[in-house]
Amino acid sequence: MGFYDDFTHVERKKQRGSNIGRMVVTSVTSAVIGGMVVLLTLPTLSNAGYINMVKPGTENAISSNASSASSLFAKPVSVSVGSGTVDAVKQVENAIVGVINIGQRRNSWMQNSMDVEQGQGSGVIFQKKGGKAYIVTNYHVIDKAQKLEVALPTGEKVSAKVVGADGYADLAVLEIDAS
Repeated sequence: MGFYDDFTHVERKKQRGSNIGRMVVTSVTSAVIGGMVVLLTLPTLSNAGYINMVKPGTENAISSNASSASSLFAKPVSVSVGSGTVDAVKQVENAIVGVINIGQRRNSWMQNSMDVEQGQGSGVIFQKKGGKAYIVTNYHVIDKAQKLEVALPTGEKVSAKVVGADGYADLAVLEIDAS
């Protein structure tokens, strides 16, 4: 024979109303305490210089005087965007091209294949020599391409061929007709 406790499986009835009431009281109490902490720390933060509070009776306070009220609002500012970087970009912006990777997709039902764009990237024309223009781009842009096209700044697309590529350095050099 053994000792059996018949009361181990008895569950207490949950009182939903009192749990919701406790949550509401806890939330309101937390909000009030948090607000009081913020109000008590504002003068200390202002004196330390972390925040700028408007103090009554000073020139920061809004008054009927129009000049002090207008100083609180934003004023338009004129900015010149002429810098060395902007000038350099203007000089080389026509050397930036788009590189289009074209592959072939085979349709097994129709027993044919067609050209599809597999990806796009960018490149930079870095040299014109002997009637050819050379473009540097990333290897992952041209990887597994059947054909390559280069989109020029004029909107024209020309075919390109790979002169050299290095997958480890993620670099590739393409060649197009310089005209």
